[in-house]
Amino acid sequence: MVEIDISATMEAVHDSGKSLAVLSEEIGRCPSYLSYTVKRGRIPEYAFRRLCALLGVSEGDLLKKQTVTPPQKAEAEAVSGCETIGYSVKLDVYLKKVRFAVLFNGEEIIHAWSSIRGARELDLMQSISYAAHMCYKQKEMKVIEEEE
Repeated sequence: MVEIDISATMEAVHDSGKSLAVLSEEIGRCPSYLSYTVKRGRIPEYAFRRLCALLGVSEGDLLKKQTVTPPQKAEAEAVSGCETIGYSVKLDVYLKKVRFAVLFNGEEIIHAWSSIRGARELDLMQSISYAAHMCYKQKEMKVIEEEE
């Protein structure tokens, strides 16, 4: 079973112009099949792959996003073998955008959003890079203003 992002799936279905019933039949199932599985947020892998193909989206677009929380200081030090200085980042990836945040001792100090402009992994990496750069530019502007 594959866990899917319900809202992203419904958005892709809407964008396709087809109904869940029509897509269910194109997968080879009864008309109510996708309505049931999408509402549950879980779908068999074969049906998931077929649905992605029918909707013309990549599998990553419909997968449920896992929220990653920054590790605690002790955990981070255990993993890295080095003492941490309190800074960490948090990255949230959505269907068409990313949110990049910089934290200090678990408190957010700055964040930025960036659009994902394509379906490739490279496009995702570019949007993460843009969001990180925007955080840098925002901080740089504050420092310049304080120096004046």
